[in-house]
Amino acid sequence: MLSRPDGSQFAVGQSSYLDQDPGSQSETSRINVTVEFEGLQVIALLDTGAAWTVLDREVARALGLFDRIGEAKSIRSRYGNTQGKLVRVVQPHWLLI
Repeated sequence: MLSRPDGSQFAVGQSSYLDQDPGSQSETSRINVTVEFEGLQVIALLDTGAAWTVLDREVARALGLFDRIGEAKSIRSRYGNTQGKLVRVVQPHWLLI
């Protein structure tokens, strides 16, 4: 159960997860969950320490997010440097696409 600072409940429940993404070649176990964005279901890596949610460009395009105004950003990962833009989708959450 997650609570707000005032003690009221924010989220309760449970969810199943995959320890491997069927579309990934990684052999490392990770927490992968099914999420839905405006009717589009995708498998996402759950990273509780992430500052942003990073979307695959195909998913962002399917959701029409490339049309939104956003700040240019560069991130570095094990795959190298990636260019994108930071787009606000739901206050106060940001997506890097």
